Amino acid sequence: EQYVLRYWESEFEQLKPAKNRAGNRIYTNRDIKLILYIKKLLRDAAARTQGALEAAIASALQAITATDALNWFRHCGYEAH
Repeated sequence: EQYVLRYWESEFEQLKPAKNRAGNRIYTNRDIKLILYIKKLLRDAAARTQGALEAAIASALQAITATDALNWFRHCGYEAH
């Protein structure tokens, strides 16, 4: 639904499709993959409300260990000291 996409565009700064001269959104393959990823995460978490979404995010944050975070930063090219 269009209203869901507009909401996600307002909530997720990574989702910013370009617009053509008429103001229509032009979604790239990257945008579409991100939309599908967001949809999967929300469905897997059964996050239908703001409270459910916040609970899912809190649960995910609790599951991340310091080693997980360190490995992620290394994967992204950052050096750990």
